[in-house]
Amino acid sequence: LGMLGEQKAVPVLQAALDDSTLDVAWNAAIALAQLGNDSGRGRILQMLDREFLDSLTEMTEEQKKWIDGATHEELLHRWRFSPAGDSIFIGVCGEYFSKRLRAKRHVDPVEHSRLSHLMGWG
Repeated sequence: LGMLGEQKAVPVLQAALDDSTLDVAWNAAIALAQLGNDSGRGRILQMLDREFLDSLTEMTEEQKKWIDGATHEELLHRWRFSPAGDSIFIGVCGEYFSKRLRAKRHVDPVEHSRLSHLMGWG
């Protein structure tokens, strides 16, 4: 909505700031900023606060199972292409994800380099 540049989208975007889905709230705040409206500023600052993010989530059994079963390529793809606020990168789960990704990177640095190029890096 914000990308359309329509001021009439402001009330809808402001309502979305309180959405329980972090990605929706984040995108609404960014869209408001793009429209020159600073009503989403507090939400952006809140979502950038590490303590706030860490308080949102622990790691579910489903997340742990996915991380443990993911290939190096799947982990890199998720890291590169996930939307802002993906809970797999937050708190305990985010720490675990990072640890597993680092472990896979160090097993085969040549493969990591190849995959990084596939993801659009370097």
